[in-house]
Amino acid sequence: MAGTTPPEDLLDQLVAMAASTPVPLAEMSMDEIARRLGITRMTLYRRAGTRDAIVAALRARGVDARRQPDVYERVIVATANLLREESIAALTLERIAEDANCSLPAIYARFGNREGVLKAVIERYSPLLPMREAVASNLEMSVVDLRHDIRHLYTTLYRTLEREWGVIRSFLAELLRDPGSEVGRAVRDWYAPQVQEILVPLLQRHIAHGTIRPLPLPIIVSILAAPMGAHIGTRAYIERETPYPLPDPQATIEIYTDMFCRAVGTEAAGRS
Repeated sequence: MAGTTPPEDLLDQLVAMAASTPVPLAEMSMDEIARRLGITRMTLYRRAGTRDAIVAALRARGVDARRQPDVYERVIVATANLLREESIAALTLERIAEDANCSLPAIYARFGNREGVLKAVIERYSPLLPMREAVASNLEMSVVDLRHDIRHLYTTLYRTLEREWGVIRSFLAELLRDPGSEVGRAVRDWYAPQVQEILVPLLQRHIAHGTIRPLPLPIIVSILAAPMGAHIGTRAYIERETPYPLPDPQATIEIYTDMFCRAVGTEAAGRS
């Protein structure tokens, strides 16, 4: 019975039980599990094997009967921790599964493949979601103030990139190493369109109000993102390896906000 795998109908019931009971299924007795299923303990043993076999079968389905954090969450966190120490090229799903304490089938069930894992990590640790929230709040303002909007956006970008740089730099390194890799495809086909969807309405609003000059939008976006990104990517090195002092983060944000407004703004920038 130790090697027994629960049949699909019973496994479906166990999955539902694991999700609905206040006590983790792995901590229940076989008597309690059988009672909740409406069968005898001997029938449960015959059809499902031991409690460890039940826990293992649920784990293969992506369900943690011990109520650790969800497989999806564990995989994302484990992958990010690995990327702080090694390259994406060296990353394997087997290593992720080992560090996340889950099975390979559970990863495939939740993410599809390695690219799905990487996209989930990008979404979690990149500035994408914080940037979406920052721009949405800017668009809700009745006053069109370029300096305010760019300062708000830069503050969001700075905080996210500085906090998660150890993960983000792995993606940048892989993108530069092989633009045709999984990361390159994800950035081109999935990430960049979302960034465009977030930023273009804000920039078009300022162009329409005469606070940004009507330059090509890709040029405006590159002027917005590249200088600040380069600064954050090199700041730690400059502080550690050179004698040149740098301003504090807030002063740095003000400097880059002023640079952007001077580069693309009009005389009406900062006024409604």
